[in-house]
Amino acid sequence: MDSAVFGAEDRSNSIQPPEDGEPANPNEANPMNQSISRELNGGRKSLPHLIAICLSALVLVAPRIEARVFTSSDGKQVDAEVIEVRGGSVILGIGTKRYTLEIGRFSKADQEYIAEWKANADKTKIPKLDVQISPGSNNRLDKKDCFDDRVGSFNFTIKVENEEQGYNIENAEATLVVLGESCEWSDEFVVFQRQTFKISVEEGKTFEWKGPELKYRFDDSPPAYWGHKYYAYLFMIKNADGVVIFRKASQPKFDAFLDAGIALKEKEFVDKSLKKLNRTHYLYF
Repeated sequence: MDSAVFGAEDRSNSIQPPEDGEPANPNEANPMNQSISRELNGGRKSLPHLIAICLSALVLVAPRIEARVFTSSDGKQVDAEVIEVRGGSVILGIGTKRYTLEIGRFSKADQEYIAEWKANADKTKIPKLDVQISPGSNNRLDKKDCFDDRVGSFNFTIKVENEEQGYNIENAEATLVVLGESCEWSDEFVVFQRQTFKISVEEGKTFEWKGPELKYRFDDSPPAYWGHKYYAYLFMIKNADGVVIFRKASQPKFDAFLDAGIALKEKEFVDKSLKKLNRTHYLYF
C-alpha cells in the first residue's frame, strides 16, 4: 500500500508525553480546551455562554460524514474519503491531497463500501457522451403531381459513444420526438413521430439506433399552403434511475420547453412553447 497514505511512520494522531516525563496536558494541544478551561476557572461567563463554547468545540472536532477509516490488506489504516472510482482504482481524499490506489489492496469490508459508494454515485452521475444525431431528412417535388406539391421524409440514425471512464450505461431510456412545422399557420407544429428505445453501452463503446422512415406531403409555395414539413427534433436520455444524462433540441428556441416536448404524443399539435393546441389538422402521409 502507498506508504504516503498507509505509512507506519505516520503518528500524527498519537499523543506524545513531554520530554521531562510529566503527563501531557491536553489543553496545551487544543486551544479550544484552553478557552473552555479559562472560562470555567475564571467564572466570568454565564452557563449559556459556556454551553455555546462547548457546542462550537464539538462542531470543530466533529468528523466529516463522508470520512471513513480505510484498512489495507496488511492491516494499515488511514482516515480518508472517497472522491472517485475509476475502473479498478479508487481516488481517496486526505485533506487537500488525492491518492489513487487499487481497490484490491483494501480489506474486503472496504471493497464492499467502495462498490456501494460507486453504485450510489452512478445513480446521479452525468457521464461524458458523444451523441451524433442524423435526421436523414429530404424533400423533393412530387413528380406525380402537376402542381408544386412536395414529398418529404426522414429516417433518424442516432449514435451514442460512452466516453466516461469506468462507467457503463445500462438500461437507459432514450426518447426522440420529431416535430413538423405547419405550412399554413405561423408558429404551429405537429408531432410527426415519437420513439422510445433502450440504451446499454459499455465504456469506450458505441451504441447505434436507426428509426423507422416516415414520409409526408406538403406545399409551402404560393398560391396554396398546406400540410407540415420536417422542422426539428427533441432528444433525451435518462439512466435506469430516471436521471437525465443527455438532452438536446435541434432548434435552440425549444431548449426551455424540452421536458414538456418529450412528453408529447404523436399527432398532437403545439405552439412555439410546445403547449398543446385545441385544434386538429389533417396530416398528409
